[in-house]
Amino acid sequence: MNFEILIAFLLAGIIVFGGVYMLMNRFFKQESERRAYEWRKQNNDIVLPIRLRAYERIVLFLSRIEPKSLLLRFDFVGMTVLQLQQMLLQAVRDEYDHNVSQQIYISREAWALVVNARENLTQLINTCASQLNAQADAMELANLILAAYASNVKSPIDLAIDYIKNEMKQY
Repeated sequence: MNFEILIAFLLAGIIVFGGVYMLMNRFFKQESERRAYEWRKQNNDIVLPIRLRAYERIVLFLSRIEPKSLLLRFDFVGMTVLQLQQMLLQAVRDEYDHNVSQQIYISREAWALVVNARENLTQLINTCASQLNAQADAMELANLILAAYASNVKSPIDLAIDYIKNEMKQY
């Protein structure tokens, strides 16, 4: 009889321990999830405005390197093709360098499109300049760049801006 009582107490103890263990395990799991949620929420409250500003700055960067916008910033009267080419490439490089840190806050895909847009524009400028005499009037280069850019149905700059706008809507 003592053995049966011992087994009954042992079995009751195992059942109680199992129940307490399951309740404690669930409590700790919920508490961990709650803390993780609070951390994400607090982090999101800090990072979200920074991320949105990064998207804005990248769209501004892309808009500023669009050929029509880029060419309007320069008074290239009396300049040569070579001088304008160098100024345009330097302006694109400066704009890019000024915004390179924004890649931290946007997706890799979006940043890849930004880099592609910049490289495509650099290539467009160099290709157009190579078609002209280096000492020719800069206006010829400006017109050639604008015509070549306008011939693109959807430029890499427009693709990048559209992608970034769509990605930004997620936030």
